[in-house]
Amino acid sequence: MEGEELSGVEKNGAAIVSRRSTEFDLDPIISRRSSAYFDEEDLLGYKIWVAELELLVGQKTKGKVDFRACYILLQKLNATIEKTSVEELKEYQRRCEDALVDILLKGAPPPARRLICSSLSKMYGKGDQLPLFSRVSSLQLFLGTREAFGSQTSEDIRLGAMELMTELYYSHGRSLAVGVLETCLIAVKYCSRSCLNSTRQAGLRLLSATIEGVGYQHREADRVQSEGLKCIEKIMKEKNRGDPVSLGVSDVLRAVAACVPVELWLSGSLSHDTARTLCLSGIRDPSSAVRYSFSVALGQLVASAHSIDDESAKEIVSHKNATMEQCLIAPLAEALLSEDRHASIALSQAWVYFLRYIKTHNGIDDSALLQLSKGPLVSVRVASATSSSLHIEKGPTGPDVGLGASLSTGERPFSQACAMYILRCGIIEQLGEFGQREMLLNLVDALLHSIKDFPPSLIIVELECMSYLMEVLGEIGDEASESVEKLLATCLSHDSAVVRCRGGSTLASLAIAEPGRAARLFGSSLNALKNAADALVDISSSVSDKSRTQQGIPRWAGSSKFGKEIHALHGWSCAVTCLVGAVPSLPLGIPSQYLKVTSQIAAALIESPRCDHPGARCAELESGYMILGSLSKHALSQFAAVYCDPILNIWLPVFDESPMKDFQSVLDTKDEQASSAEMWWRAEALHALSSYISSNLEYFSADEKHTLYGWLTAMVKVVLDNHVICQSTMNASRSGFSQVQACASLFQTRLFKILSLMPSEFWADEALSALCNNCVEGIANSANSVLSVSGLKHFLTFLLDNDDELIQRFFFSKDIFERDLMRFSGASGGLERDIMSLQVSSASAGEPSFFQSVSLPEALLIARVVIISCVLMHSSEDERSDIVKRLVDLPSMVRKDKTGSKRLALAMVAASPLILGFGTSESPKSLPMECIQKIENMAENLVSESSKGFWVQITASNLYSAISNLIDIQHSYQLLSALCENAVSTPSLDQRATYVLSIGSISRALGGLGLASLLPQIVQTLHALAKASASSISALIAHALTVASSSSGPAFLPYVKKTLDIAQEMILDDSIYSTAGLLPSIGRLGNAMVACLGPDYVPGSDAYAICRSIVSELRAPDSSGVRLKEDILSGALESVHYVQMLVLFVPNALTTAQHVAVLVGTLPSRQPNLRRAAADTIRHLTEKETKDVLQQNIQASLFAALDGETDLSTTRQLKQTIEVLLENGAAKSPSDWIRLLGGISTAALPKRQEDSSREIFGIDDDDDTPEIEVPKEREDASVLRPRLKTRIFAADLLSRIPRLASQSSKVHLDAIEAERHQGDWLVLSGAALVDIGFKLASGDVDGLRSRGVQLLVETLDALGSSKDPLSPEDLLMVQFQAQFVSALRLSLSKGASPAVNAAGCSLVASFLEKGISSGDNALMEKILGLLCEPLSLWSSGSPDQTQNAYSEWVAAGARVALLESHAICATLQESLESSQGSRYSEIVTRSHGPFYTILVECWTGLLEDTVVLLKEEPAHHASYTLSLYGRLGASKAPTLKDAKRGIEEPMRKAWPRILDAATLVMAQDRTVSHGNSGQARYCSLFELAVACSTFDASFGHTKVSILRSFARLTKPQYATQGWVDDVMIDEAAMVALEIMKDYRTSGDELIEICSLGSEIISNIVEISARKRVPGGLESRFCWAIECIHLSAASASSCLEKSLEIPRKALGILVSSAAAPEEVCYCLYHSLKCATTLLSSSPPERITSLAYRHITEAASIVSGEKTDTLDKAMAIDLDVPSISEILTCAFSEMTLKFIEACDQNESVEHLLHVLLFLGQIVSHQDSKTEAGISECQGTFLGCLQAAMSTSQANLRQTMVAGIDVWIEENPPATPWVLQCCSVIYPAIIGDLFEYATADGTTAFNPEHIQMAIQICTGFCTVRGESYLPSILPILVRIASQGEEKKVTTAAVAALLHIAQGPLSSSFKSLMLHLPEEERLSLHKVLTSGSSPRHERKPSGTTTGNPASAPVLKGFQALDLSRFKK
Repeated sequence: MEGEELSGVEKNGAAIVSRRSTEFDLDPIISRRSSAYFDEEDLLGYKIWVAELELLVGQKTKGKVDFRACYILLQKLNATIEKTSVEELKEYQRRCEDALVDILLKGAPPPARRLICSSLSKMYGKGDQLPLFSRVSSLQLFLGTREAFGSQTSEDIRLGAMELMTELYYSHGRSLAVGVLETCLIAVKYCSRSCLNSTRQAGLRLLSATIEGVGYQHREADRVQSEGLKCIEKIMKEKNRGDPVSLGVSDVLRAVAACVPVELWLSGSLSHDTARTLCLSGIRDPSSAVRYSFSVALGQLVASAHSIDDESAKEIVSHKNATMEQCLIAPLAEALLSEDRHASIALSQAWVYFLRYIKTHNGIDDSALLQLSKGPLVSVRVASATSSSLHIEKGPTGPDVGLGASLSTGERPFSQACAMYILRCGIIEQLGEFGQREMLLNLVDALLHSIKDFPPSLIIVELECMSYLMEVLGEIGDEASESVEKLLATCLSHDSAVVRCRGGSTLASLAIAEPGRAARLFGSSLNALKNAADALVDISSSVSDKSRTQQGIPRWAGSSKFGKEIHALHGWSCAVTCLVGAVPSLPLGIPSQYLKVTSQIAAALIESPRCDHPGARCAELESGYMILGSLSKHALSQFAAVYCDPILNIWLPVFDESPMKDFQSVLDTKDEQASSAEMWWRAEALHALSSYISSNLEYFSADEKHTLYGWLTAMVKVVLDNHVICQSTMNASRSGFSQVQACASLFQTRLFKILSLMPSEFWADEALSALCNNCVEGIANSANSVLSVSGLKHFLTFLLDNDDELIQRFFFSKDIFERDLMRFSGASGGLERDIMSLQVSSASAGEPSFFQSVSLPEALLIARVVIISCVLMHSSEDERSDIVKRLVDLPSMVRKDKTGSKRLALAMVAASPLILGFGTSESPKSLPMECIQKIENMAENLVSESSKGFWVQITASNLYSAISNLIDIQHSYQLLSALCENAVSTPSLDQRATYVLSIGSISRALGGLGLASLLPQIVQTLHALAKASASSISALIAHALTVASSSSGPAFLPYVKKTLDIAQEMILDDSIYSTAGLLPSIGRLGNAMVACLGPDYVPGSDAYAICRSIVSELRAPDSSGVRLKEDILSGALESVHYVQMLVLFVPNALTTAQHVAVLVGTLPSRQPNLRRAAADTIRHLTEKETKDVLQQNIQASLFAALDGETDLSTTRQLKQTIEVLLENGAAKSPSDWIRLLGGISTAALPKRQEDSSREIFGIDDDDDTPEIEVPKEREDASVLRPRLKTRIFAADLLSRIPRLASQSSKVHLDAIEAERHQGDWLVLSGAALVDIGFKLASGDVDGLRSRGVQLLVETLDALGSSKDPLSPEDLLMVQFQAQFVSALRLSLSKGASPAVNAAGCSLVASFLEKGISSGDNALMEKILGLLCEPLSLWSSGSPDQTQNAYSEWVAAGARVALLESHAICATLQESLESSQGSRYSEIVTRSHGPFYTILVECWTGLLEDTVVLLKEEPAHHASYTLSLYGRLGASKAPTLKDAKRGIEEPMRKAWPRILDAATLVMAQDRTVSHGNSGQARYCSLFELAVACSTFDASFGHTKVSILRSFARLTKPQYATQGWVDDVMIDEAAMVALEIMKDYRTSGDELIEICSLGSEIISNIVEISARKRVPGGLESRFCWAIECIHLSAASASSCLEKSLEIPRKALGILVSSAAAPEEVCYCLYHSLKCATTLLSSSPPERITSLAYRHITEAASIVSGEKTDTLDKAMAIDLDVPSISEILTCAFSEMTLKFIEACDQNESVEHLLHVLLFLGQIVSHQDSKTEAGISECQGTFLGCLQAAMSTSQANLRQTMVAGIDVWIEENPPATPWVLQCCSVIYPAIIGDLFEYATADGTTAFNPEHIQMAIQICTGFCTVRGESYLPSILPILVRIASQGEEKKVTTAAVAALLHIAQGPLSSSFKSLMLHLPEEERLSLHKVLTSGSSPRHERKPSGTTTGNPASAPVLKGFQALDLSRFKK
C-alpha cells in the first residue's frame, strides 16, 4: 500500500513507545516488558544505527555485504531518521551517507536499495542539504562513464545509482537547478535498446523523475520534456519492448502530461497529438498492467488541459473540448463499437482517473462535473447508433452474431457496463447531495424529451444511473418523483424489452426511495397491467397475425398489429414483478391487498389466459409466470392465501400431460416461430419454479417432492427426445444463430438450474444419465467456439474462484466495480444476474455489479458443467465411470486443430465437471482405478501444456486435488510424493509451477494431521525449489507453503524457521518488485507463520524480527514507483491481516494506538476485501480494548468510512464498532458525541472543496495524530455530504445518548448538581439535544423527522425533571417550550407519515407528563385538540389514509401509539399536584368527553388483541381480526398476522398504560359505568387485567399498572352494586400477592407495588366483611398477613402501609361484632406475623414498624374485650392468650434493646415502641396480684441498660417516656420505685459531671433540667439518703450561671427543698458547706424566686427540643408509703 512514512504511530512496522510509557524513565519501562514490548529503534538512537552500519560495512568479506542483516538494520535506521534531532543528524550524516553509498555501490538488492535511497533523501531533507548537490554530481559523473554503461559494471550497481537519482529528483527536484539536462540525457542514454529491460525501466523512471521533479518552471523544463517525449516515441516503435519498458514509458508520459503547461501544447512546442497517440496505442497492449498505466497517463493528459479555469480564452476552451473529444469520447466510442474490451476498459479507467483528478486537484464544482458526465453517454450513443447503422446495411456483425444476438432488442451490455462504471465511480460518487439531485433531474429531463431518439443502450445506462442515484439519495422529493414516474410510464412501453425491464427495476428503486408513494405506484401499475391485458385481449381477438419472427424477444408478434399491446403487457408485468421484489425493502410496506390482487392476476394469467391468439396467449403466460416468480420469492404467503390449491399446481400448464403433448407437437412442427414462443414462456415458468424451489425445497412434503421429480423427469425426456431444443448445440449458420437456438439455450439453462437444486434422491432416474450424455455433447460443441485458452478465463473464474488470491490477482482492480468490469463476459441477449446462482458454493460471493454480465453460451456451458458434476456426485459407480470416460475422451474428438488450442480448451472444459464433482470431501469415493488413471492422464496432459498459461496450470492443480479425493489416503500420499519428485526433476519452469500448485491443492484437500507424515517431503521440496528455481514461480512456491502450513496446523512448527529464512531470501531477490504477486505472497506466508506459531510468536524473537521486516516492506512508501500497483494494494491487505494476528496472539507487541492508526488509515481504500479486513479487526479490537480505542477519537473516521461503504458486511462491522464506542463512551463525554452525531445527522450544504467531508465528519485537519497514507486511487474520493443512510444511523445513535448517560450517573440529569461537579454532563448539552431534535423534526427528510421527534422524547424523558440552576423552582426544559410545541404541531399534522405521528404521540405524553406546559391551560387544550383530531375521524367512520398508503402493520402501529398517548393523558392527572391535577382533569375531561366511549372501546380491544398476541398460538393469528379498531373500524381492521410486525413491540410497551387508563375512566364514571352495560364493561376489564397479569414483563411499571388497575377494580363501590363475586376477589388477591412475591428490586416502583398490593388486600378485606360470607374473612385475613411478609421482605418504606391492613381488618371485625373466635384467630396471626419478623434480624425501620404493629393491634380491643378474647381462646389450647403473645414480643424486644445498648449502638428506633409496649404490658400486669411481674422485671433490665449507656439523649427520652405513661395510666407504685432506683444514680452522675465540667460539656440543657426535676422528686421521698449527695451539686450548678435555664431550674429545686418537708435537713446540711459556697448559695436564693414552669404537652421528645419536659407523672406519684 502506498503511503508516507508514519510519524509517532508506526514507522515501517516498528512499534513506537506508547504515550503512557513516556511518563516513566527507561528502567521502569524495561521492567514492564512483560506487559508491553518495545522494539530497538524505539529505544536506541540514530547514532547507534550509524555505528552498526559502519561495523557491518567493515565486516564485509570478499567485497560482499550480509544483505539480510543489512536489510533489517536499514529498516531501523530509516525509522529513526525522522525523530532524530537536526543537530544529531548533521553530526553523523556524513558517516551515515558514506556507509549507505558504499552498500549501494556494492550491488544491494532492490529492497535494500529502496531503503538506502529513502534514508538518503530523508537526511538531505531534514539534515544538511549541501551534500545533495555533490552527491547528484558524483552520480551523474559515474553514470556518464563507459564503465557504468558497459558490462563490467554490475547491473545492481547501475540500478542502485539510477534509483538513487530517481529518488532525489522526486524529493528534491525543485532544488536541483543545475545539471537537469545532463541528467535527462543520461536517462535517455540508459533507455536505449541495447540495455537490459530492467536498466531501461530504471532509465525511464529517472527520466520521469527528472521531468516531474523539476516541474514546468525550470529554465530547462521544455527541453527536458521534449527529450523525454522523443525518447518514448522512439521506444514505442519497438515491437517487442517488454512490459517493464512499457510501464516506464507510461510513467514518462504521465509526467509529461502532468508538467507540460497548456501554453506549450497550444504553441506547438510539444506535440499534443504525439502524446495522445502514444497513450492510445498503449491502452491496446496485451498486458492489463500496461494498459492501466497508459490509461492513467491518458487521464492525466486530459486533466492537464482542464487545469486552467480561464473560460474567457476561447483557445483554451477549444483545447479542452478537443482534448476530451480526441482522447476520451471518440476513442471510447470506437472501442465500444469494435468490441475491443481491453481498450474499452482502459479508456474507462482513464475516464475515472481524469474525473477524480480534476475533482481532487482542480476542485471543480458539481455543475462542471455534471457537464463532463455527458462524455461517456455520448460515446455509448455514438457506438450504438453506428452499430445499428452497420446492422441495417450489412447485417449482424461482430458481437451481434452470438448465440443471444437474436434475443437482443438493442442493448449493448458491455458498453452499458463501461458507461455505468465511469458515471458511478467518476461522477456520482464525487457529487454532493445537491449535485446528485441535479444529475437525477437532468437524466429524467433528457429522457423525457429525447427518449425516442436515444438508442436502447443509452436509455438503459441512464435508467441504471437513476436507480443508483435514488438508492444513494434515499428520498428525492415529490416533484422529482412525479417526473420519474412519468418517465417510467413511457419506458415500460418501449420497443426494447431490456429497457422495459430496466424501467421496472427503476420503478422499484423509486418505491424504495419514496416509500410513501409505493402503494400508489403499486396500484397504478396493477391498473395499467390490467388495462394492458384487456387491450391485448380486445385487439388479438379481432386481428389475425401471421408475421414471421424478427430479432428481439420471441413473443410471436414482432412488428405485428398488436405488438404495442404485447410490449405494454410485458412492461407493466416487469413493473409489478420488480415492485413485488421491492416490498421487503420498503420500510413501511404496502397494504397486503395489493399483493393479494397481484396474486390473483398472476394466477388468472397463468390458469385462465383470455387470448385465443397463440402469440398473445404466450405473452399472457409469460407475464403471469414472471410475476409468479417474484411472488414465490418475496410474498409466498400472500399468494398461498389466494391460491387455494397446492402451489405446485400453478405449474400444471407447463408440466401437465396435456400441455406437454401440446409442447411436443409444436416442436415437431419445426415451426421456429411457434417453437421459440412456446419455449420462451416455458423458460420464464422454469425461472419462476427455480425461485420457488430455492426458497422452499426443504419444506416440501414427500408427495410434493415426488410430484416435482416426476415433472422434471418428464421435461428432461422432452428435451432429450426433440432435436429442436437440442439444436442450440449445433454450429451457427452463415447468418448467425437462429432465434429458436437462443430460446432453446435459455430453456435448457433454466431447466438445468432447477435440476442443480435437486437433492441426491432425485438423480436415480435413467433419463438423467441420458441428459448428462447430452450435456457432454453440448460441451463438445460449445467448446468449438472457444479459439484459445484465454477465452475460458471468465468461465473458469466462475467455477474455480474460491477467493484464491492467485485467481484474484489476474483481475487486479481498485474497487469491486472495476473488478466486475474486467470480469465482464456478457453479450447481447445474455442472462441477468440470476444465472450466478448456477455457480457452485465455492464461487466468489456476491452478485456482479452489472446486468447481463454473462453471455448466453457461457451460461449454458456453466449450466451443463454443473449438471454433469451433479450426476457424478449422485449416480451409481457404473454411470460415473461412463461419464468420466466420455469426458476424458472429449479432447480427442477435435480433428482440425493445428495449434492445439481447441483441444486444450476442450480438455480444460472437460476437467471442470470432474473438479466440481470430485473436488470436495463429500465427493463419492467409488470409481474404478481405470477411470482414476484416465483422469490422472488428463492431468498429466494438462501439465505438459503448462506453458500455455496460468489457467492451464490452475486447472491441472485442481484436477489433481479432485483425484486425491477419489483415492484412499495411502494412494493420496503416493500421488503427492510423486508430484514432489516430478517438481524437482522437471526442467520446465512452467511444469514446475503446475506441480507446485498441485502440491498446494492436494495439501489443502488432505489437510489435518494426516498430512504430517508427508510434510517433511513437501516442505523440503518447496524449500529446494525456492532456492533452485527462477523468481517467476517464487510466488507460487510461497503460496504452496502457505497452504501447507494452514492445512497441517501445529505439525508445521518445526519448519517455521527454515520457511521464514526462505521468505527473507525471496524478499531480497532482484525481481521482488518486478514479479507480480511475489511480495503479497511473501506477506501471506509470513502471516501463515505467525498463525502457525500462535502464542509462541514472541516479540524479540527471530521469527518476530523477520515477520515484522516483511510487513514493514509491505507498508513502506513507494515514492519512486518501483513496485507494481497490484502488489501495493495486496500488500496492504496482508499488513491488515498481520495486525489481526497481533491482536489475537501478541496483544502486547504494539499499543492500541498503533493498531488503530494502521486500521483506520486502511478504511478509505477502494478495495472491499481490504476494508472488510480492517473493519473486522477494528471491531474485535474495540470490543477487547474499548477504553484505549476511545482515547484515539476515531469516531469521525469510522463515520466517514461508513458513509462511503457499499459492502454490507463491512457496513455491519463499522456500525457495531461505533455502537460499542457509543455505549462505553457516551456517558463519559456526551457533548463530544452529541456534537459529532448532531453534525452528521443535520449536515447542511457543505463547502465545495476538497476537505469538506472532513469538516462535516468532525475530522480536525490540525490534529497531529499521524495517519497512514492511503492508496492514490482513493485519495481523491471525498464525500461532500453524509448520505441519508449515514445521517439516519447517526440520528438513531443520538437518541440513545440520554438513556446511556442516565444509566451511568444521576448527575447527568440534574443541572444543579452538574454545575457543582465539574465535568461533561448530559444536562449541560440539553440545549444542543433540543436544537438538533427540532432541526430534524422540522426538516424535509421524512426518515429524519421521526428520529428528530424521538430524540426530543428521549431528551424529555431524561431531562424533563431537571431544575433550572438559575431558577430552581422552574424546570430546565420549560425554556424550550416553543421548540417542543412546534415539533408537536408538525408531527401531528395530517401530512406527516405514520412513523412521525407515532413519535409525535409519544412526545405529547412526555411533554405533558413532565409538566413542560407549565400550567398553560390554553396550550394544554391546543395539544389535546391536536391529539383528538384522529378520534373525530374514527368516530365519524372516515377512511384512514395510512391504511391505503402503507402496510397494515403501519396503520395499526400508529393507532396503538395514539391510543397509548391518550391513555397517558388520561392517567397523568393522578401524578400531578392537587390544584394542577384538578385543572388538568378538567381539560382532559373536556377534550376526551366526546370520545370516551370510543376510547374505552378501543382500549379494551387493544387489551384483547394483546392477550391474543402474547398468549395464543401463532397459527390463530391469521384468522384473528384486530379489535383495537373498535366497532366503527371493524370492517377495515386487518388480521393479527398482517399487523403483527408493527404492533407487537408497541403493544408490549403500551398495554400497561392503556389498562391503567381504562380502569381509571371506569372508576371515575366518565363513560357508561353503571347498569348492565357498565357491569359488562367492568367484567371485561377485570378479565383482561387478570390475563395481563400473566404476561412476562421485565419492567416494574407494568406490575404497577396491573396493581393500580386492581386497586380501582376492587373498590367497595363495585361490591355494593353486586358486580364482584368471590372468584373475582380470589383472583385479584392472588394476582396482588404473586406480583409482590415475584418482583424483587429496589426503588420507587417496588415501593408502589407493595403499597398497591396492600391497598388491594385492604379492599378485599373490607368487601369480605361487608358481604359477611361465613368463614371467608379468615382466608382474606391470611392474605393480609402474607402481604405483610412480602412487604417486609421487599420494601421497608411501604411496610407501614401494608401493616395497616390487618389492623383495619381487626377494626372491621370488632365493629361488626364478629364472633370472638374469628377475632382471636385473626389477632393471633397478626401478632404472630409481627413477632416472626423480629426473629429474622430485620433492618431498624422494619423492626420499629413491627413492634408498633403489635402494640397498636393489641390496643384495638379494650381491656374488657381482651379478657373476653382470652377466655374464648383458652378453649383452644394451641392458641396462646393475648397476654402471652405480648409478653413474648416484649421479651424479644428488650433483649435486642439491651444488646444494642451494650454495643453502644443507636436504639432510638426501638425506644418509642418499647415505651409504648411497656405501657401495655404494665396495664396487663396491673390485673394481676400486687408485686413486680416478669414483664416489669424485664423492663427494669432494659431501663438499666438505657441508663448505663453513654447516650445522654437516650436517657432523657427514656425518662420522659416513662413519665408520660405513668401519668396516663399509673401502674403499681412498687414497680415505679424500682424504676426510680435505677434512674436516680444515672441522673446524679450526669448532674455531677455537668457541675464539675470545665468549659463545654456533651450534655444539652434540656437533659440537665430534666435531671434536676427528677432529683428534686427523689429528695422529697428519700431525703435522708439522697439529700447529702444532691445538695452540693445543685448549689454548684445554681452558682455557676452559665446556662440561664439550668440555673433557674437549680434555684427552683433548692427553694423547693428548703421550703418543703426537708427544710430542717436542708439547714443542717447548709451549715456543713464551706463558707464560700454558703455565701454564694445565700445570695442566689435571696435574689431568685421559684420559677413558674409552664405545662407542656406530654409525650416523648428526641433531638433538641426547645425546653425540657415537665415530669408530671413522677410528680403525681404517691410515694409516701415507701419512705421507709
